[in-house]
Amino acid sequence: KTNLIVAIQDPDPHVRAVVIMGLGKIGGPSVANMLVAFLKDQDDRVRANAVEAMGVVGDISLVEPILPCLYDKNNRVRGNAIMTLWKLGYYQIYDAVIDMLRNPDKWMRSSAAFALGELKDTRFLSVLIQCLRDPDADVRRNIVRSLGKTADAISLAPYIRPLRFDPDEGVRKAVSDILSAASKPKGP
Repeated sequence: KTNLIVAIQDPDPHVRAVVIMGLGKIGGPSVANMLVAFLKDQDDRVRANAVEAMGVVGDISLVEPILPCLYDKNNRVRGNAIMTLWKLGYYQIYDAVIDMLRNPDKWMRSSAAFALGELKDTRFLSVLIQCLRDPDADVRRNIVRSLGKTADAISLAPYIRPLRFDPDEGVRKAVSDILSAASKPKGP
């Protein structure tokens, strides 16, 4: 732990980002307080890793300092904030998710879609389905994958079947993977 504490002061943000994840695995109140300080780091990766590490620490008292990260300028920081807050038991993220899904930046929309897939909560199904016509293939691909993590293939089929003809091969493959799961026979 002592070596990590020394390394956390390294001027290289790559080093700090890696060390932060190590601290998160150690956990405890002293680590949690250190992680909070890195939510304001200049480097996006450091902030994103600090939020993610807070989810590993798992302390509900971290919710308050994480809340501003729902509106960070970086898509990964925001996505990690959504997932971490949910993991900590804070579920009032709907407005932040909608804000990300409506953002003109495709990476914001894509990160929001990814985060919703990690939550695997059916309450977000309608939000994801509404985004299936996103103009960007990366976003559509993440939406389809997230839908596949959230609901069964038979329920999704009417919504995603039209995307079998999507111009993007990755979107078509994601749809195919989900639909093929629906056609596989179930065990006894």
